[in-house]
Amino acid sequence: MVRDGMDIALCALDRNEMKLHFSGANNPIYIIRESELTEIKGDKFPIGNYGGSFEHRFGTHTFSLKKGDSIYIFSDGYADQLTICTSFAISA
Repeated sequence: MVRDGMDIALCALDRNEMKLHFSGANNPIYIIRESELTEIKGDKFPIGNYGGSFEHRFGTHTFSLKKGDSIYIFSDGYADQLTICTSFAISA
């Protein structure tokens, strides 16, 4: 059996309400607000086939964002070994 899952941090951004919805599979999200770092850990499960025989429902975290917040999310990458970092800043 192949034990190959994907680690990812996934976000949905509501720009009208300035809300961020986050769910992580073995990856956290980092939010920097006014030079202060907040880390929210994802669930300790990958998505996809990892040798488990059960369905896992991932938790969702919702945050209120402010102008100037920086958000960093990660994945185990395209080649499954490269760490890919995506970031953006909230602006008006």
